[in-house]
Amino acid sequence: KANELKPLFWKRIQVKPDIKAELKEGKRKPDCLWETLSEPLIDTEDLESLFLKKNPKAKSVAKSMDDKKKKSTTIKPVTALDGKRFQTVGIVMNCLRMSLEEVQTAMLQLDAKVLTAEHLRSLWEARPQGDEIASIKALSKGDAPLDKPDQFLLKLNEITAFSERLQCMLLKECFAEVLSDVSRRATDMLLVVDFLHNGQSVHRLLGLILAFGNCMNSTNNSRGNADGFQLDLLSKVRDVKSHDNQTNLLRYLCTMWIMQDPDAGTNECKLPLPDPADLSQASTVRFDEINADLKKLEEEVNAAQTACKKVVKESSKSDREPFKTVMEDFLQFAVTGIASARGLLDESLLRYNALVSFYQVRPKSGESEVPPQDFFELWIPFVTEFKEYWKKEQKNVVKIKVEKVKKIVEEKKATVNLKVKDSGGLKAKMLAKTGKSIRKTMRRKDSSAKE
Repeated sequence: KANELKPLFWKRIQVKPDIKAELKEGKRKPDCLWETLSEPLIDTEDLESLFLKKNPKAKSVAKSMDDKKKKSTTIKPVTALDGKRFQTVGIVMNCLRMSLEEVQTAMLQLDAKVLTAEHLRSLWEARPQGDEIASIKALSKGDAPLDKPDQFLLKLNEITAFSERLQCMLLKECFAEVLSDVSRRATDMLLVVDFLHNGQSVHRLLGLILAFGNCMNSTNNSRGNADGFQLDLLSKVRDVKSHDNQTNLLRYLCTMWIMQDPDAGTNECKLPLPDPADLSQASTVRFDEINADLKKLEEEVNAAQTACKKVVKESSKSDREPFKTVMEDFLQFAVTGIASARGLLDESLLRYNALVSFYQVRPKSGESEVPPQDFFELWIPFVTEFKEYWKKEQKNVVKIKVEKVKKIVEEKKATVNLKVKDSGGLKAKMLAKTGKSIRKTMRRKDSSAKE
């Protein structure tokens, strides 16, 4: 029986027998390729060796036999970890993308280029916990091999004081970011507080509002002749419309400010109020949260100091450095940094409370203090809209200045053109000719007198 080959699925075209006969006898010409196309000789054995149709039964039998052999010879790895813990450690192993030897070397050398903050966080999540190592060691005494996550934890445990060493490294890599965030929030608050408390432009602008208000309330005994006003007025300034509804008091205030500013229309002209974005940022500050973050950071530094001592004590002389020197220097820097941030936080809180008192803002009913959110929300709508009007007025001033310059240039051009036109006119030519004749006559008289 001939070997059965794999089929080639095509749509067959056949030339009719009578047409083949006529073509062979030369009674007609071919109408298509297939009427003349001939098949070349091919190596059928080679084709069969490549495209022989396999027996599926034989394949399945052979595969089942192989599976039985594998099942009988392969020993399944064992693990001492529960399903969730096994999965967690496995994920960390895949995320590290480095060998255990590389991890060990980087840990001993405090190599932040190899073990980034992300790697350290993953290792901290996967670090050996409780009696896991004891359970893994007990399981390793059996005949079955340990699964990879168990081997990974066992290898990590070979590093002296692994958890303490990792704790110190993680704090060192994350400390600067956390401290910077704490310091930034306190500094942002200080900058805005200083602007509102000491900015002369803010005081002059509020003075304009006070003058407008006393003028507008001059006929009202209960509101007129005021020395100041509560800050909740700021959000209402825009609501005062002109008699023709073409403008409002806030826009008029901005126009008056620009008119009094000698730098208006130039790059030297500055917004007289803090930027709305800075005010919004300051409104999100929570002094209790910053204090809690700073306190947590301080506790972590204290815990790292204890961990550092343990690593130094338990490590061999060869594994003690550079850890000892690097960490001791870092922890000294950390203590100083926290003290500095603490001073910055205390100063910002003190000056914020002074600012609230400066503007005589009172806490809401039932509250003992005015949080930054409540205080700065009195300013944000007013400052935001004032800035928009201020930018428009700036553009108007620039436009007016440009038009003035254009007008001056055009006037100068007109003057120059007029002079040129006058110098070449008929009258000018006649005067020049008359003057020339007079000068000739005078010269003749002088020469006759001499003779």
